[in-house]
Amino acid sequence: MGAALAGKVLNIRKEVIRESLADFQGLNTGLSGNHSCGINFINDSKATNVNSAWYAIECMETSIVWIVEYR
Repeated sequence: MGAALAGKVLNIRKEVIRESLADFQGLNTGLSGNHSCGINFINDSKATNVNSAWYAIECMETSIVWIVEYR
């Protein structure tokens, strides 16, 4: 949405904006992860409050070790 609005502000034609958004690859945010040595590592950068972290953990189907960085 932000990219489309920026294009609109810059007077880019609607067709060009539409074509660009059709194959737009989103940023890596939210629940993302990788797998190493039989362990799944999940980065939940969207869990910016207790409730969002709680619901993300609640939907996991396996054992969890929760590592929190407090700043």
